[in-house]
Amino acid sequence: MPPWAMDRMGRMSGWTHRVLLAMIDGDAETLAAVLERMAGHDTEPGRRPYTETTWQFAIREIERTAGVTALLADLAPEELREQAVANALLCVHDDHSGDVLPVVRDGSLVLALAAIAAWSVRDKNLSPTVAPVRLALISRIKEAEAIALGIPEAEQINEVSDDEARAFLESLHGVCTIPKDRSRWHLAELDVICLLKEHLLETPVAATTEDQRRALDAAIKLRLQAALGTHRPRPAAPATPHVPGQRVQPRRKRPKDKR
Repeated sequence: MPPWAMDRMGRMSGWTHRVLLAMIDGDAETLAAVLERMAGHDTEPGRRPYTETTWQFAIREIERTAGVTALLADLAPEELREQAVANALLCVHDDHSGDVLPVVRDGSLVLALAAIAAWSVRDKNLSPTVAPVRLALISRIKEAEAIALGIPEAEQINEVSDDEARAFLESLHGVCTIPKDRSRWHLAELDVICLLKEHLLETPVAATTEDQRRALDAAIKLRLQAALGTHRPRPAAPATPHVPGQRVQPRRKRPKDKR
């Protein structure tokens, strides 16, 4: 694929995921700005003509990310599948007449599919925390932007490990009380780790400013304080399993000191 096409694909993919991220965050201003950027990309001076319309790639990308049509294709009964997919795409209604508007495969469809995906994430009864979803989207955005910039895969940084996040937390607070074992984390601790990973995806530790450190510290404390009312005892660390047939070495009794 020529570099100019890779650039377009990467930009459109990144923007599409930013649309979903803005929808999850309830950020109407960013949402409008990203859609405007997407709409004007192909008509900018110097852009080469592309085989697809401006929105075709974005629609495929949001359909893939939202997973609505894919779920229906995989799970819906065959006799209902085609109509179910069509119904899933008929998301825009006329408030005055009640008639369903025809599907228009443009930015409005991107918004409709993003809203479906964002709703399930924003509903606290379905998703107690949005942090892992936000982190996954930011990781995809970083990957898409790297593709647009032509950065080799070996040089891309699209993931941050738990250990890196815990080490960063220790550098912020002088100590890290979040266990290494993910199964023992509280929900608030998962949020904190995701928050730190988000930051590290955008800014290395060495480049983190004091203002950013203070902002992270405040955000971490706010999340942990909000969780105090729902605090539960931490699950005990799993015991080291005994291997059948393995001889257990008894402890030697130390001789008492003779007086």
